Amino acid sequence: MGSVNHDCSVTTKNYNLFRRPAASAIFLPHIFQQRGKHKHFNPKFRKERGEKILKIKLPDFDEQRRDEKLSLEEIRSKMKEKGIVPPREWSEKPIFVSCTANVIDPYVPPEGDGKISVVTGPGAKQIYETIGKKGKSYMALRKIRNIDYEFDVPTVAQKVQDIYIEAQNALVAKDEDKLHDLVTEKAFPEMTENTKNKTIVWKFIQQLEPPRIVHIRTTELVSKSNIFAQITCRLHTQQVC
Repeated sequence: MGSVNHDCSVTTKNYNLFRRPAASAIFLPHIFQQRGKHKHFNPKFRKERGEKILKIKLPDFDEQRRDEKLSLEEIRSKMKEKGIVPPREWSEKPIFVSCTANVIDPYVPPEGDGKISVVTGPGAKQIYETIGKKGKSYMALRKIRNIDYEFDVPTVAQKVQDIYIEAQNALVAKDEDKLHDLVTEKAFPEMTENTKNKTIVWKFIQQLEPPRIVHIRTTELVSKSNIFAQITCRLHTQQVC
C-alpha cells in the first residue's frame, strides 16, 4: 500500500507540472487586462488625439493630361468642386498704331527754296545738291514699292496737296471728325492748338508750282514686317490766312 501511495503522489505532481503551462495561458489575457487599467487613457480627448494625424492628399500628376479631354463646362464644374473661382475672361481693347510719334528724319529745305529760279546759277546748284542727297529717298521708295506696287510719286504729291486743302478747310469749319480722318494723331493736336473760341479765316488761292516729293524715309516699328513711311511734299502756293 505504501508503494502505491508513493506512485500516486508522483503522478499527481507530474500532472500538475503538465497542466501549468495551460493554466498560465488561461490567465494571460487577465494579466494584460489588469495592466490596461493602469494606463493613462482618457476617452474625453479621443478627438484631439485623432487630430494629431494629418492626412496629406498627394498630388495627382496625371490630372492635367486627363483635363485636356474635358469640355469647358466639365472644367468649370471641376473647379467649383475644388473651390477655385474660374478666371474671368480678359477683354482688352486692341491698339491701332496709325503713325509714328515723331518725324523720322526731318527735312531741312535748302536756303532760298521757292525764291531762286532753276534757270539761275544758285538755283541749278541747289538742284544739284538736292539730287546728291536723294540716295536714301530712292532706297526708301524701293522699299515702299516692294509692298505697294502701284505707288506713283506724282499722284501721291497731288493727293497730299488735296489732303492739305481739305484739312485746312475742316480746321476753319472746326469739323474735328473730318480732321481726324485727314490728319494723323500727331498732327491733330498741333493743328488745333490755341484755336478754341477763335475765328480762323483761310483760303487757298492758287499753286505757283506743281507739288513734288522731296523727302522719303521708312522705319520699322515693333516688328520688321510693320513698316511706316514718311513722305515730305513741297507745296509752293498762294494762301490767305
